[in-house]
Amino acid sequence: MEALIEEERQQIKLEKRRQLKIARNISAPCSLQEALRAVPKTQLDLMRRLFNISGLSQLKKAELADELSKRIPSELIDRFFLLNEENYKLLRKLSRNEFIAAAELSLEKLAFLSDFSIAFPAFRKAKAELVITMPEEVRHVFQQAEKNNLQATVKRNTDYLNLTAGMLYYYGYLPNDTLYDMMTGMYGETFDMIEYMDILFFNIAEMDMPFIPADDGWLHCRVFGSEHLKEEQAMYPEVDYYPFTKEQFLQAADDQFVEYTPAMKKLLAFLQEGYHLSNEDLHEEALDFDTRIKNDISWDELITSAKEEFELPTAPIGELFTNHLMDVFMNTRQWKFKGYTQNEVNRLSTPEEHNVIDMQSYRKVRRNAPCPCGSGKKYKKCCGRK
Repeated sequence: MEALIEEERQQIKLEKRRQLKIARNISAPCSLQEALRAVPKTQLDLMRRLFNISGLSQLKKAELADELSKRIPSELIDRFFLLNEENYKLLRKLSRNEFIAAAELSLEKLAFLSDFSIAFPAFRKAKAELVITMPEEVRHVFQQAEKNNLQATVKRNTDYLNLTAGMLYYYGYLPNDTLYDMMTGMYGETFDMIEYMDILFFNIAEMDMPFIPADDGWLHCRVFGSEHLKEEQAMYPEVDYYPFTKEQFLQAADDQFVEYTPAMKKLLAFLQEGYHLSNEDLHEEALDFDTRIKNDISWDELITSAKEEFELPTAPIGELFTNHLMDVFMNTRQWKFKGYTQNEVNRLSTPEEHNVIDMQSYRKVRRNAPCPCGSGKKYKKCCGRK
């Protein structure tokens, strides 16, 4: 973990140096040609690939910058119609001002904008101030797009992105054909899958979306193992995708979202009372429990790690904690069950069919705890008799 953190720090340092080096050679306001001449050749090559501009690979840096400055403005119009609301508001602000303070943007956002030739870091020589500026040619193209119903398209794009994030929060993984069926069900036969994919891929380039592409579909960013999840979902062909509403998907769009079920609320109330955790800490605990359960952690692993984290001074408190956590475990929507909880899947299955829960993995459940089978009875009066 420490090695990963250090690697991330080094990447941030390198990105800062790259942006500062570019900024030293750009003054706000600027033309696109001036901006492109200031960026390294490797970034120009990246731009060429991002815009699918061929036939320029043999050009030297200055020649490539000049040629791209002529071609990119006409290519940008289509990209602007792929924007989400957050980036639209930012570009609208940039288009109405010669510059904005660099502190307003994250490094990831700045890299995204400069890689697509939309905005660049620059210096205001009068005050030696680092700012972000949009080249004049780009400003003109953006303002033309605004006159062509851009804002309405951006709102639709944002709904698409939020729905995708929400669906993947509840399902973990979705193949492209299933995603198409779900989106068509919400938007009708006029839904354009190709345009939808363009919107997804353009926006994940910023690396700020809570989902990522898989070989033949899409994954939520909290999924630990994509192949394992696919195998788990395939083990339950009789379980269809849980029928969430569009509103539920939209509510689950944020990458820090957790469904606060009644069981989760009771567990958090117990932790707050016993350990005086802040609301932020409680949310972190909820996020951790939610993520691990969705990633198919076993009950033994979950309760063992939880008891290592929280000191349980007496046996009654330990039993109460175990009961609360078991309730969360049984009522958290799981990716392997395509959005159903363990309790819901148990109710879908008849005794003659396979038991979803392997009771051997719950041999440490206390006799007075709720039975893991989901019957609502105490363990000693249900499966504990066996």
